[in-house]
This record gives sequence, C-alpha cells and structure tokens, in this order.
Amino acid sequence: MAIKRKQGFANAENLITRGVKARRIDEEDLADRLSELPDNVILHIMSSLPMKEAVRTCLLSTRWKDLFTSISNIELDGVLRKRRALRNRFMEFVDGFLSLRKDISVDRFRLCYGPGIDHPKINEWIPYAVRHGVRELELIFQSGTFETRHFTDLEFWVFTCKTLLTLRLFNLPSLVLTIPTHCCLPNLKGLHLTFLKFSDNESIRRLHSSCNSLKELLVQS
Repeated sequence: MAIKRKQGFANAENLITRGVKARRIDEEDLADRLSELPDNVILHIMSSLPMKEAVRTCLLSTRWKDLFTSISNIELDGVLRKRRALRNRFMEFVDGFLSLRKDISVDRFRLCYGPGIDHPKINEWIPYAVRHGVRELELIFQSGTFETRHFTDLEFWVFTCKTLLTLRLFNLPSLVLTIPTHCCLPNLKGLHLTFLKFSDNESIRRLHSSCNSLKELLVQS
C-alpha cells in the first residue's frame, strides 16, 4: 500500500513538473512569436497595457528593451495611493519614464490626478505632452486640493495647443477656469467639460471663438 502511495506521489510530481515545463515552453514560444511582430504592432499592444506593465516588457528580451520608450499613448493614474511612499514612487516613475521616452509625438495623454501628488509635477507633465504635439488630452482632477491657482500656470499650455484634436477636462467644483485672451485651439474637434466652472461669460465666449473646427461639445455639471 505504501509503495502504491509513493508511486502515486511520484506520478503526481512528474505531471506537475511536466506541466510547469510545458507552461515555460509555451511562454517562451509566445514571447518569441511576439518578438517577430513589427514594432508598430507591438507598440499597439503595449499601449493597451497599464503604463507600469508596458515598461516591464523591457525585461522580456533584448528586442523589447527600449520599445517602451516609443509609446505614444500615455496614461497616468495617480489616484488611490493612500501612503506617501506609494505617491512618491508614482511620481518618480512618471519622471523616469518621461526622461527615457524618445523625442517623438504624443498621440494621447491621460492624467488622473489624486490627492498627494505634488502640484509642480503636474506643471511639468502636462507641458511635456503639449511640447510633444499631443492630439488627445484628458485631465481628471480628483482632488479637492487642486485649486484655481494651481491651474493658472497650465492655462497657457492647455488652451494654446495647436495640435489638440480632443480635450477632456473633469474636475471637482473647486476649479474655476479663466480662459486666457490668447486662447487658440484651431484644430480642436471634440471638447468635453465635466464639473467645471468658468469665471465669467467672457471666458466661455473666448473658448468657443477659439475653436473654429469644433464638431462635438459636451458640457456636464
């Protein structure tokens, strides 16, 4: 009876070992097959991953080492980081990624801003996207600490971006927008404003008159 049990355990271990080896072979084979794809296809796949996961692909093989630096869709989620250490790590990650990224255009830039993220960092990341010809910009401010005075420095960058095709702004009621007189969004086709307030009617008029190509306007309050 004892011999049969030992044989059973041995057979089970062999099956598990073979299964693990098979999975490793399958994973390696999958990585090899993915590496055979053209760079633009791989980058399209990477753009659907969370940013940190996309950066981690550099560990897959030598071929993937620097591919993440060519990602054109940038999504940064700074919400739900309750501990200061995690928020600091997030900010360091973003700074590091942007410093390594190649000097190529940004197709989409989405920033979800949460409590504890330093305001000066926001004033660095958004201008980065604008300088790199961002076409779709989405800013979500889920923090009551982000006030009008913090957005003032960004107004120039956001509302004078000639490459923008789509602009989405979402905020708690703590932000009041004053559209600058030099507002110029000649190629903007889609404008979504959610939970935002304007300082006066003149700001609304300036924004509307600066969007000559606008086809879609969504305002929610």
